[in-house]
Amino acid sequence: MQVRLVSAPLKIFIIGVGSPLMSDDGAGVEVVEALEGRALGEGVRVIDGGTGGPALVSYFEEADVVILADAADFGAPPGAVRVFEPGQIDLEAAEVCISLHEADVAGALALGRAMGVKLAPYYLVAVQPLRVESGIGLSEPVSKAIGEMAERIIALVEKLKKP
Repeated sequence: MQVRLVSAPLKIFIIGVGSPLMSDDGAGVEVVEALEGRALGEGVRVIDGGTGGPALVSYFEEADVVILADAADFGAPPGAVRVFEPGQIDLEAAEVCISLHEADVAGALALGRAMGVKLAPYYLVAVQPLRVESGIGLSEPVSKAIGEMAERIIALVEKLKKP
């Protein structure tokens, strides 16, 4: 009798972070909405992470890989999209604020490590904001970039699923 081992699908969590009450800071939440209902495959979850915080620890612990979607200041023109791979940024050690939620995400990661939790590696799919101020609605360049962010995340998920 031949035994065939079946491996479980890779658990990929796509977490959009941000506040839709702070203009372009809501980009991560918009990307999550754009991805909801898309057939991303077994093992992929799309999560509205709000503004981050300690609740993120459980997601980083449970997942094999995390993809964060957020607005981030990386010195590009408004609406530019960039994918940061694991190791390119360390939100806990960053001297320059990359993610606008660096403190909340970094705090969650630091808390998890302090608790001895094994945390998943993470990618950051980021859009350069035009404005982050009190107000509902994305600026035009960021609004136009939401589709590109979603497509880059889908491409990344497909890349990660390949053996």
